[in-house]
Amino acid sequence: MKEARKLLRGALRCGVRDYASVYRTWIAMEAEGGGGGIGAARSLVFEWGSLCAAKGTDDEYAAFWLAYLAFELRHGGSGSERARAVAEDAARACPRDAAVQARCATLLQGAKKKGRDGSWTRRVAMTLATSVL
Repeated sequence: MKEARKLLRGALRCGVRDYASVYRTWIAMEAEGGGGGIGAARSLVFEWGSLCAAKGTDDEYAAFWLAYLAFELRHGGSGSERARAVAEDAARACPRDAAVQARCATLLQGAKKKGRDGSWTRRVAMTLATSVL
């Protein structure tokens, strides 16, 4: 695991063009039992977001927000307040991106209608997970 982290960090330091793929891979590795857990994965999400904000294109920034939202829906638990907060932040960060606005609106409107069993949140999480990551 240490070697994998070292290789991924090295790719980012060398200025790999598709840094989003490196972050997605690393985040998935940590979140799925890579030793660092969800906390380490979330730290990588924040690092990726900072890089997108500083150097990314509008499309890359929008893709980051969609991936971050999917991450929080998957790992933040059913009815996650964190996912709702991310949706609000994403909508503010990408006001002209139709995909971001649509996904955020769906999440925020659906949160008001969600049943007690959390089924709505699971459906949205699966939709986002299959379309983004």
